[in-house]
Amino acid sequence: MKIDFQKFENNFSMQSFLYGLSAVVATYGAVFVYAAFQGGPEQIKNLQARLASQSVIIDYIQTPPAPVAIEPEPQNVQTGAPVTAPVSEAPASEENDLDVLLLDQESNSSTKALIQAPVTGLYEDSKFGKLPIVKADGKTPFTVYKKPFLLNRDHPAIAIAVLSYGLSPLLSEKMLRELPPSVTFILNPYTNAPDEWQKKARTNGHEIWMQLMFENSDFPKYDPGAMGLMSDVSMKFNQDRLLWTLGRTAGYAGIAAFTDETLEKATPMFTSIANDIFSRGLGYFELSAGANSFIEPLAVEKNTHSVRNFITLDDLGTESEGIKAVMQQVQTVGGATIVIKPTPINIDALKIWIQSLEDAGIHLVPVSALAELSVSSAP
Repeated sequence: MKIDFQKFENNFSMQSFLYGLSAVVATYGAVFVYAAFQGGPEQIKNLQARLASQSVIIDYIQTPPAPVAIEPEPQNVQTGAPVTAPVSEAPASEENDLDVLLLDQESNSSTKALIQAPVTGLYEDSKFGKLPIVKADGKTPFTVYKKPFLLNRDHPAIAIAVLSYGLSPLLSEKMLRELPPSVTFILNPYTNAPDEWQKKARTNGHEIWMQLMFENSDFPKYDPGAMGLMSDVSMKFNQDRLLWTLGRTAGYAGIAAFTDETLEKATPMFTSIANDIFSRGLGYFELSAGANSFIEPLAVEKNTHSVRNFITLDDLGTESEGIKAVMQQVQTVGGATIVIKPTPINIDALKIWIQSLEDAGIHLVPVSALAELSVSSAP
């Protein structure tokens, strides 16, 4: 038999062998000393026959396997946090993928995240950014970016839109965290991170509309800001500001604006501005609650998806006259679109009010659901 000395050497433990040998010697010594004093040769012979049961088995110690090297998880050099490989997502830009996503959203519109924006074919590149356009197959930013919702006309409905989304990070995060997905957000164009805020809103299932700033009868008390459209400037001035606003981000269903008779001082210019908005497939949300909107009648004339704000609530106390007017409107015509000014108190009160609406059987719907009612299906 050939002996593998290398294997024997690896598996042999001298320390264990010596321990075992010492135990055997000590056992035999004790036995024979005892026999010498207590019995004769016959006793010694009997003890020898029984010693096999006291033998110590010496087993070899197996050499442990070499440790397996584990590569450290890659970390962010700035924060030290583990870096996880990104999970690739199927783009929603192809026509077939888009149709599947829209169908999927309609099956559970209250909880599903909205598709990522921008969608290929729904924008054109410009120096102002990606500007919304109608897709070659006829799909529009309104139909693609609105929150899919099947309106039940047998039940009363309220569409609630909250102003100034993205302007205050703290308030915007509170809106995202505490308001249900069917609440619509009006994105302020002056936010420092329009892409970030639109993605957060759509990921949480909120439909968004882009606010376009216009001069109105409250000017200068109401200041439309550095990129607001004015009545006493050139067409080029206002056209650039329109495109700047449209190019801030993507994913909005339409334009929301406060307009009134002030724009009538430059009717041809603002009619052209309005037609540009409509031609891009955007809906229109008139934020002015009065009967003097400038753009909404043009939207109705062009058969564009549009809706008008019934009332703007600065204070959302449940006993306020505004709330009473809203409930009266719902009882009278079956629905209303309202606008909320965001404050921490208003957001907290809005959560409670929304729950009371649901308990009363009044459905909370996105703004686009009521805007769709404005479009005639007749050729």
